[in-house]
Amino acid sequence: MKLRTSASIAALLVLGATVSYAATQRRVNGIITQVEPARMSIQPMHGKTAISGRLAAGTLVTLNGHAAQIADLKITYDAKAELGLDDVWISVRADSQ
Repeated sequence: MKLRTSASIAALLVLGATVSYAATQRRVNGIITQVEPARMSIQPMHGKTAISGRLAAGTLVTLNGHAAQIADLKITYDAKAELGLDDVWISVRADSQ
């Protein structure tokens, strides 16, 4: 009985860690509606609420398939991005259309 309980606790810990990771990272696909040196918002397709986050020095930016800087991002660009812990953009892949 003790072995089964330990296995159950271990399974719950792994499940909890997976749920926690999923809850702290979001993938967003839409149009950039706000971009400042330290913040960016993306409006997802299908009328969902815009998602905003901070841009950090470690944010990976790609524009039209090439490495770029945060300053290269513009409103109306299509973007696919990942928002991580503390609402900081981890990566942004944008296309200028």
